[in-house]
Amino acid sequence: MNRLVPLERKGGVFERGAEPLQASEPPHGGPRGHAVPSVGAHMIGFILRRLLQLLPVLLIASTAIWAIIYAVPGTPVGALVGENATQEQVAAAVARLGLDQPLTTQYWNWLSRALTGDFGVSIQSREPVAQLIFQRVPATIQLGVAATLVGLLL
Repeated sequence: MNRLVPLERKGGVFERGAEPLQASEPPHGGPRGHAVPSVGAHMIGFILRRLLQLLPVLLIASTAIWAIIYAVPGTPVGALVGENATQEQVAAAVARLGLDQPLTTQYWNWLSRALTGDFGVSIQSREPVAQLIFQRVPATIQLGVAATLVGLLL
């Protein structure tokens, strides 16, 4: 049976026969004798940095999504009221949707509602978008688990 022997560093080379560390000695030290943070501290720092990096990405993505709504031909009002709507119906829909306000106000209203989970009402089904999303969560989870299993098997 092989016995594990601690290694000692001498002149840049590790040699057998080093004395094991005493209970009072730290298992490792950083430069100039400073303690090295634990792996958990590194992971918490990593997670916090990644969360901070997520904020500008979400802001840019939300701005792009909102801008795409204005880039598509036609208007949301036309889809809501139909082609045969009167001017009064169109004006009422524009006021109800807040499309008569400045673009910055429209974006702020859209973003603040989205951050609170209010994604509005679907134009096609006339149901709340959040409800439609939550209806599809189980199928999304199943697809994610299946894709993970296939990826692990390959």
